[in-house]
Amino acid sequence: MKRFSILCFSLGAAMLYAGDYEVVDGTGPWPPEMGNHRARIAVANPADAVWLRLPWRRKPSLSGPGPMFVFSAKGREPVRNARVMEYTQDHADVVFQATQAGEYFVYYLPFRPSRRPGFNHGNYLTTAATPDAEWLGRHGLTAENDDWRTLPRVEFCRLEAQSEFHRFGPMEVPATPIELDDLLRRHPGAPYLVFTEDRRDPVRMFDALPLAWIEKGPSRRFSGDARRNEYYVFQIGLYAARAPLSQVSLTCSDLRRNGGGILPKEALRCFNLSGIDWDGQPIGHEYCVALGRVGALWIGVDVPRDATPGDYVGELRIAARDVPETSLELRLSVVDSVLEDRGDGEPWRHSRLRWLDSRLGAGDSVTAPYTPLEIDGATLRCLGRSLRLGADGLPAGASAAREILAAPMRFVVQTPGRPVSWSSRGVTFSRQSAGRAAWSALSTSADFTLTCQATMEFDGFAHFQLELQARRDIEAQDIRLEIPLRVEVARYMMGMNRKGGLRPQSWQWQWNPARHQDSVWLGDWDAGLQVRLKGPNYRRPLVTTEYRKQPLLMPEGWFNEGRGGCRIEPRDGCVMLEAYSGPRRMAAHEKVRLDFDLILTPVKPIDYAGHWANRYYQRYMLKSLNEALLPGVTVVNVHHGSPSNPYINYPFLSVDTLSQAVSQAHAAGRKLKIYYTVRELSNHAVELWALRSLGHEIIADGSAGGFSWLQEHLVSGYRPSLVPSYGEHDCDAAIVTTGMSRWLNYYVEGLGWLLAHTGIDGLYIDDVAFGRELFQRMRRVMEETRPGSLIDFHSWNHFNDRAGYANCADLYLEIFPYLDSIWFGESFRADEPPDYWLVEMSGIPFGLMGEMLHANHVWRGMLYGMTCRLPWSGDPRPIWKLWDDFGIAEAHMVGYWQPDCPVRTHHEKVLATAYVKPGRTLIALASWDDAPVDCRLDIDWSALGLSASQCRLIAPEIEKVQSATNFDPSGPIPVAAGKGWLLRMESAQTP
Repeated sequence: MKRFSILCFSLGAAMLYAGDYEVVDGTGPWPPEMGNHRARIAVANPADAVWLRLPWRRKPSLSGPGPMFVFSAKGREPVRNARVMEYTQDHADVVFQATQAGEYFVYYLPFRPSRRPGFNHGNYLTTAATPDAEWLGRHGLTAENDDWRTLPRVEFCRLEAQSEFHRFGPMEVPATPIELDDLLRRHPGAPYLVFTEDRRDPVRMFDALPLAWIEKGPSRRFSGDARRNEYYVFQIGLYAARAPLSQVSLTCSDLRRNGGGILPKEALRCFNLSGIDWDGQPIGHEYCVALGRVGALWIGVDVPRDATPGDYVGELRIAARDVPETSLELRLSVVDSVLEDRGDGEPWRHSRLRWLDSRLGAGDSVTAPYTPLEIDGATLRCLGRSLRLGADGLPAGASAAREILAAPMRFVVQTPGRPVSWSSRGVTFSRQSAGRAAWSALSTSADFTLTCQATMEFDGFAHFQLELQARRDIEAQDIRLEIPLRVEVARYMMGMNRKGGLRPQSWQWQWNPARHQDSVWLGDWDAGLQVRLKGPNYRRPLVTTEYRKQPLLMPEGWFNEGRGGCRIEPRDGCVMLEAYSGPRRMAAHEKVRLDFDLILTPVKPIDYAGHWANRYYQRYMLKSLNEALLPGVTVVNVHHGSPSNPYINYPFLSVDTLSQAVSQAHAAGRKLKIYYTVRELSNHAVELWALRSLGHEIIADGSAGGFSWLQEHLVSGYRPSLVPSYGEHDCDAAIVTTGMSRWLNYYVEGLGWLLAHTGIDGLYIDDVAFGRELFQRMRRVMEETRPGSLIDFHSWNHFNDRAGYANCADLYLEIFPYLDSIWFGESFRADEPPDYWLVEMSGIPFGLMGEMLHANHVWRGMLYGMTCRLPWSGDPRPIWKLWDDFGIAEAHMVGYWQPDCPVRTHHEKVLATAYVKPGRTLIALASWDDAPVDCRLDIDWSALGLSASQCRLIAPEIEKVQSATNFDPSGPIPVAAGKGWLLRMESAQTP
């Protein structure tokens, strides 16, 4: 049996009122399936049956005990004859057979973890060995008989935890009902009691008072020691003893120093009551504490650098509805030393809670590679695209590399007889800046008024708010937005329940809350358009397997009680995208909102040079950076679960090791990026308990469960996610966050802090529930703090029932302007047709390049310039070597999807992409045929700048990919089923 070094805490009978919890070292066997907690006991003399009273002080919200297991310290198997006779929240009585004297352990929360990263968290044990019936009878161990109380009683020594992280700290040891009654008797008539705490011991229980508060009692005074330039944080605990607390408020006076000096009341804020949301809007919360419950108010004090040392004293008043105010003296002793980083480098200080209200990176400044927005009359131009407005404020024209619209967009209200005829006054701009333009337009008819308010940003994203108001009671047969696209542009389609690929002849779609579908993209490789339908109630849904927990809110205007939908069909020489609301009766003055977003694609020119240069090493739980510093690798992604980034989405506890890893990578000429996002949060986050005090603003509500640590400490009101990694005494157990909250502000500040303090070169991001606004802020922070930082983005295939049948490229298109590359391969099928590869996986129609997870499809990947990542799903180094030998960075990529591709095949299921440079061309051939085929090349020699009579076609030797051979450029080329060739076409004189 492996022996562990155990960190323990004492809770003997003599300690029940003392509140003095000593952490001591213990040794002894700890079977992994026995959970995280045990009692150490001493048996002075062997006996056939002994009685133990176990003073465990269980949290009230923990479910009743399961089986307990008794082990002799010298034994490898549990004692069979053991039974729990009685248990309460305070204690349990256990009788067991002690065949020998010495130490014993009682494991009272046995849990068998999966020990494998993922969503399989493990389970609490539900059964134990059945005691021998004769032994039970011999001692009368039945529910009706309490003779067991006469048995020899053994000595309880202490409670122990498997690690410091697992132990129940002083704020998790509840008072007994007797102790609580005693406290209330000492404070007769008080509707609520106030307790003060600094930041070292966060309030962890909200359904019970900790024993520590019983011992020190309520307080009308808080005092703390702060340093100059520190953001000092403390807590106020509230116990709703005899009345519920609602509409809790705090007011504070200035804090004044004798002899002069002031900390103004504006320097104090309570994070539970107010703040700044992720979008910059002020928010306020109604804070309540239910009867018998505990609340925690987290308060920050911004101590300036130039504060005069000394004691600053003021008054803090707590008020709630229908209860008396409570006044506290607030005393802050400011010492002379300066805390240069405000306290952010020491997480225990909780100074980073102020990041929740950060606006770092906000604004409308332009980020690379974009240029300032240009406005010329009614035409708006951004990088590579333009939007021309009609008199009604809607797009009358849109272009990327070519014109996208066949005619102006139209907003149509169909009434009995004919469509409404609009009279529009033209566009009025209310804002024109480098980063954003805003305009409005008013259109009227005899029966309706239509107001269009819209914005367009430097990245090409446009948002339209359409408000239709009836002048009289009227019935509309339909209300719709008509978008006529050029046939030659609307070649491909993705979204609205259609997998990405070639556009069908026609398509019908209707709203369904079970499906994460509200948008569609139509376009070609060089020009396209995405439309996303919204309403004023829009709330960003959760993504991946969490979608059903927070799905789309149906936009009332477009949804119209299920009557709304979308149709796409050829009409009058164009492809008509028609978003309709359906029939609707409107009363006089009634308003309907029908909003939509518009994105013109590609969102930016493809950075081919960056793509060929950034060659990734990516392994889950990278144990040593040395294994990643291989020839050919230029960028290392460090996942959570790695020594330098152990905790998912919380890298702040390993700053030293992360900085060392970054320095090592840089010394070797590599970039190092980390996994860091907000979809879930590690249970190791220092601010976890402060976030818990915010209710479900940041921590998503749920039915609890999951890994044992979560069940034993958070207990309820959370949603478990991954268990990304296990340590010998530790685990990283994640919980789901709500997506759009002030945690996004913290995230951006955290990114800036990491860039500045560790030197990371960017982020690897895996599926997010936040959108483009945050990515804009991230890019601004990166460009200001560490120019050249990269963001690559991974997504699991959402086109399934659990994720709401969303197309990933369509879902995330709005963030593509801020990404450097994508990695869309997890659960994407390699046997999908090439048009699916182009639209859903490659990123090319949208201005990005990507990688693949399909190591066995080298040839298909190279049609799109894609390889896998080392060593995630293969070894792309032979392909990287081919790139370098050929000099692909100087080549011009021309895909099979482009009309001017100079190399084509005579077989419809074998496609070719050419990488053209002076004197030579690299040709990628890939087959989607299920059988071997012979194909011939159709070559535009003039486009290649080569002579047919003087060229050779060479298949170079590529390790584990293909053998070396030569082909006749005009002859047949055999292609195996589902495979292909990588060929060099070059002049015979080329060395």
